[in-house]
Amino acid sequence: MSDYPVLMHTALDATGARALAEFYREFLELQCLPGDELPADGTTDDKDWLVLVDGNGNRKLAFQQVPTFRRGLRCSS
Repeated sequence: MSDYPVLMHTALDATGARALAEFYREFLELQCLPGDELPADGTTDDKDWLVLVDGNGNRKLAFQQVPTFRRGLRCSS
């Protein structure tokens, strides 16, 4: 175990988490974390947290469902 925190993945807020995750899954040739796949019967799901992994199972991106985006949040330089 490391003495320091380990970055697991980058998390993105999205009002359409499934759609955004599917876009990046195809674009970056990633896979869904087991359990986060699209339902096999083609129905929509209501998952509010999805994780994409590479071919070795390393977490790369996560998507969190949010109802709306808040305005005015900015990083200061």
